[in-house]
Amino acid sequence: MSATRKPSSSKRRKIVTTVNFDPEIIAYLQQLQREFDRDRSYILNAMVEEYRRRRAVPGSMTVSSAAMKEQLTT
Repeated sequence: MSATRKPSSSKRRKIVTTVNFDPEIIAYLQQLQREFDRDRSYILNAMVEEYRRRRAVPGSMTVSSAAMKEQLTT
């Protein structure tokens, strides 16, 4: 582990995946990495978790289908 990397607060098993991003998204992620001194995976997990938290259907762990459809069509 590098000196600048902070340990994950989660002990859950991680799943490795590959995602393709537009160059401007990578630039933004790099900016956030520098700002928060965290790796890209940490930043993306935090962003998705925040999105899930804001869009979650009350009493459920799933994202509202209507909310997702609205996001995808706007």
